[in-house]
Parts: sequence; structure tokens; C-alpha cells
Amino acid sequence: MVIRVNDELITEEVDGMGMHPFDLLVPANLLAAAGRVVIGRCSCGSAGCGSTEAEVSRVDGVVHWDWSGDAPMEHGVSFDAAQYDVEVERLGNDQGWERTVDIGEVDIAGLELSWAGVDYRDPRKLLVALHADEEQFHIFLRFPIDADPDDVRRTLRQPPRSWQATYHSLVVGRRGRPSMAGWRWRSEDAWG
Repeated sequence: MVIRVNDELITEEVDGMGMHPFDLLVPANLLAAAGRVVIGRCSCGSAGCGSTEAEVSRVDGVVHWDWSGDAPMEHGVSFDAAQYDVEVERLGNDQGWERTVDIGEVDIAGLELSWAGVDYRDPRKLLVALHADEEQFHIFLRFPIDADPDDVRRTLRQPPRSWQATYHSLVVGRRGRPSMAGWRWRSEDAWG
């Protein structure tokens, strides 16, 4: 989800990408209540690598966000509560972002499906994010946005070395590739 404050794109200012709308809006709209809300995450797709968090508070007709985690600006921001409530309700009612992708279970040794959704870098692509727990990598496969789930499943049943994939290490500063990487795999940092 892209969040702008006074035309400044704050969800990508520090960490690389906004949260998926599902994470902010389901089962409850987290932006509507007081408390800490993660609004930005690392470009690898995980809020655990780095995150931008807003501490949402409401006083005397004003909603205020104070930053914790990786702050996108040096100061918090304030909103007129009535206007804020209208926008938050609009977000909660807009379900245009929903795209159900049932690719089933991923049965590949050492990999777990993290999520599948629209690629924030290219909305014409479906991004399938896998987690290699033991090696501490995220692995990404991209398909056309209207890909048939059966085609996605067929690709996932192929040996990982045959995939055209990108990867991102979850260990800061580590170089190297996942052991299952094929010759067409590229570091996510090199993806363009």
C-alpha cells in the first residue's frame, strides 16, 4: 500500500515498500485505531528486516503519527480527524487490491510459501515470494499478473535450478547465493 503525506511517498522513503493492504485492513483496519502500525517494510517483502512504524494517536480532533523504527522524516505528522476518518473508511471499503491467487501448497524441500500478490515494482507481474528458512533467503518468482494458477504450480513443481528467480539474503552483509540457485537466478539487488 502506498502512503503519501503532503505528496511525499513515505512508505518507500526508508525501507523500500509499503505493506500489503491485507496486512493493514484485514481483519480490522489498523489505521482506524490508536496504536502502533507498521506501514513500510524492507524491499525484500519482510517487515522483520526493517520497518517504518507509525504510532497513531488521537487528541482534540487531530490524528497524529509519531515514527518508530526507520523514520521516513524527522518529525511526526498530524491530520484533521474528520478528513482522516473519511480517508481511512474509503481505504477500508476499497477492495480493488484483492486478487486471490491460490497456488496451493509448495512442496519443495527447504522452501515455504511466504505470499503471492502484485509485484510492487511492476503491477503487471504476480510476485510469488518463497522463504528458504535454513539458508535464510527470500526467493522471488515473477509471472504475468493474469497467470493461470496451474501454470504457476507447474513452474513450482520444476526443480528450483530451472527457475528464473531472484533472491535476497536475510543475513545483513552476506554475499552468496542459495544452494538451490540455477544459472538464471539473480540477486534481488541487481533486479531492474
